[in-house]
Amino acid sequence: MIASLFNWRTGLALIAIVIVSSSVFYSQYLAKKIIKEERLRVEQWVEAAKLLVTDSTGVSTKLASLIIPENKTIPIIVTNEKGEIVTSANLDSVKVAADTGYVRAQLKQFRAQNIPVEWVNPLDSAERDYYYYGHTQLLNEVQYFPLIQLLIVALFIIITIITISTRNKSTQNQV
Repeated sequence: MIASLFNWRTGLALIAIVIVSSSVFYSQYLAKKIIKEERLRVEQWVEAAKLLVTDSTGVSTKLASLIIPENKTIPIIVTNEKGEIVTSANLDSVKVAADTGYVRAQLKQFRAQNIPVEWVNPLDSAERDYYYYGHTQLLNEVQYFPLIQLLIVALFIIITIITISTRNKSTQNQV
């Protein structure tokens, strides 16, 4: 009974399921790791900006000037406590110039994706800025990788089934 259930096709199907499942789980693990890293980088970026405001000695200026330009991948939109857009970084400059509502649409998307990093002005606690950030291209690629891989495996299985059935029909036609 068990021998009839387990043949080379069943074995290949089980191996394919294990490969795809492990790929999905590993991709999700990587995505969560990248999300944590992005949040940390945004928090460092905000702290560097805070250092520029609070440090009157100029000692921290060098450190902040190293951290702030380092962010070239994470898209960020800064709003004040009233929700007005103050500035943005790493957005598609062509789309920003062409469409006046692009930054507002991105802000809406970023609000849905991540919790903002709040910055409170140390000199005036009533003044707050909110740093909304979106997913990087790397994170998007890692999240969609299992789907693409699943489509490729499905296409391979379909082609294999069609080839085997065509071969079997050809063999039957010769008899």
